[in-house]
Amino acid sequence: MPFWHTSASMACWKHRLANRIPDPERPRSKMPNLRPLDSLDLSGKTLVLRVDFNCPINRNESVSLLDTRRIDDHARKTIAPLLRMPLAPRVVILLAHQGRKGHDDFVNLRLHHHRLAQVLSDENVSARVEYIWKDLQDSEIVALGAAAVSSDGVLRRIRSLPDNSVLLLENVRFDDVEESFSSERLEDYRKTPLVSMLGQLDNLVVGLDGFSVAHRAQPSVVGLAALGPLYAGTVVLEEVRALSKALVNPESPMLLVVGGAKIDDSLLSMERFLANGKATEVLTGGIVGLVFLAAQGNQFNEPTMRNILRATADYQRSVERARDILQRHPAKLRIPRDVAFGPTQAIAKDDRDTCQIEGLEAANRANPTREVGDIGVRTVGDYINRISMARTIVMNGTMGHYELPCFEAGTHELMAYTAFLAHDTGAHVLIGGGDTGAALGRVQARYARDVHVSSSGKAFLQVLSTGDINSLPAVRVLERC
Repeated sequence: MPFWHTSASMACWKHRLANRIPDPERPRSKMPNLRPLDSLDLSGKTLVLRVDFNCPINRNESVSLLDTRRIDDHARKTIAPLLRMPLAPRVVILLAHQGRKGHDDFVNLRLHHHRLAQVLSDENVSARVEYIWKDLQDSEIVALGAAAVSSDGVLRRIRSLPDNSVLLLENVRFDDVEESFSSERLEDYRKTPLVSMLGQLDNLVVGLDGFSVAHRAQPSVVGLAALGPLYAGTVVLEEVRALSKALVNPESPMLLVVGGAKIDDSLLSMERFLANGKATEVLTGGIVGLVFLAAQGNQFNEPTMRNILRATADYQRSVERARDILQRHPAKLRIPRDVAFGPTQAIAKDDRDTCQIEGLEAANRANPTREVGDIGVRTVGDYINRISMARTIVMNGTMGHYELPCFEAGTHELMAYTAFLAHDTGAHVLIGGGDTGAALGRVQARYARDVHVSSSGKAFLQVLSTGDINSLPAVRVLERC
């Protein structure tokens, strides 16, 4: 039983197709009020919906999807409810990507279609769920290249769909244009192959449900707004509401918990939250916490420094920025009081040694080959006491190298207590995607369900670092109420 169990628990404006993607001149304090897809009469329409089906891939023996939460969320929260509407669309065309060319996770979407069909069947949706290249071998799809995404053959297949159909198109990144094309003019996107093809469809409605791709000004995302008003799916709406509650007028006390290894963006988000006074305190861990310890003059052994340098584009500049934040906000910033060294070969894999910061120099000499990979028990206790008094908690990044058993304790204890607090007191908890969201998956489900886990890592962090959800290109082109 974690020791914290003994602690006290506490007039819709009309869309106009602009010639330029709107670009806010300054950060806005108001979140956008978006027009939801399910508010429309979609009967007889062809709905083109951008989702994010990007999943971790296992390629050891045969390709498999390791985590299908994104597919499941889109299917259950957005696609199934839309198909059940009395004014449901005639057909739904899904755009998605998987991985990136040259990476091991760059594959076609055949497995994603299987999972989608399974979830929609479980949701008692009667629609036909098709995959664009179901009759081709994987090697034949690869040979098609860009034509697998947009071509006369794809257009004919869409036009031949019977009513009440869902069609998953091919991985949009099979076409290099998806990642290479960029423009400030929406009209320019009409000339890209995918948008040009979709523009030939009749009775078209376009929607965005992939908040996790909202930071990308790509044809399958922003380019859809060149075809008409871009409406928001349920996943996007949930993200915007959760961010609004946490960032615009958060209930106080408000804590920002920052860990992980994305130093530059993390420092930006901390500076903004501290400067605007919305954060009561900022708690640090992970590589971010180590950078702040270095800013205080602490030194680390070689393996720990190697990890820090790998995470920082400019180590000295990051340390100087951390030092400046410490000097300007000494009463609001919390950095680790103790850290954990990993095991040696002679120690069981789940063992570790904790060292108070005052004794770090001696510990470095005694442990020249053992990396610092977690916060220590004193820091965990201190952070939990502070979290227990908060009404709004935003967490992004883990407290250490939590994937290793010897370094999972700090992250797990804070995640478990924060989820318990949300369940027990109704505190608003918003957790970033990526590793942070994956870490919550180890927490007891009945607590974790009271926490909002972002579907995105990079888009979430961009909003934190800018303080403005309108900094996301796709959000700026969504239809507003």
